[in-house]
Amino acid sequence: MRGRESVRVRRRARAAGWGRPRSRGPRWRWQILKAFRGRRSAGCSGQPQPDGGSTPMDKDSLKKQIADALGAHGAWKLKLRTACTTGALPVPAADVARDDACAFGRWLRQIGADPALRSSAHYDRVRRLHADFHRVAGRVAERVARGDLAAARQELEGGAFDGASAALRDALMAWRQSA
Repeated sequence: MRGRESVRVRRRARAAGWGRPRSRGPRWRWQILKAFRGRRSAGCSGQPQPDGGSTPMDKDSLKKQIADALGAHGAWKLKLRTACTTGALPVPAADVARDDACAFGRWLRQIGADPALRSSAHYDRVRRLHADFHRVAGRVAERVARGDLAAARQELEGGAFDGASAALRDALMAWRQSA
């Protein structure tokens, strides 16, 4: 993992809330990749955890959920890129296309019950962009499942996926800054 791939891993790690490592040895890279593969590592699952309560969400909890969503978003981008290379999906393509199958999607639906958050322009925009991201990611996953890796890679790197991904990331960051 040298060159560009190493830089991408470090950027994703910082976006997921990991600080700058003391050393850039193989153990650090292994922990990052382990976290991005969806396994629990160093107390960070890479997935937002639903609050579970019916009380209104405080700002710190909201910021944490959004930061977790940004990390999970980066992890899914990596999973889809890996799937385009290997031809194997971590979950069925139909599940990738569902916006309520991921932890962040379930959390978004859960906080929709809170009138203060539901009326927020940020909530509405993020909910819509999250659904778009899953729709486009589902198309990429379907192509991988069919074995059309070249078309999946093309859509992933230069197609609608990049636009949907960037729009969701920007909306999440704007929501986090406003909270």
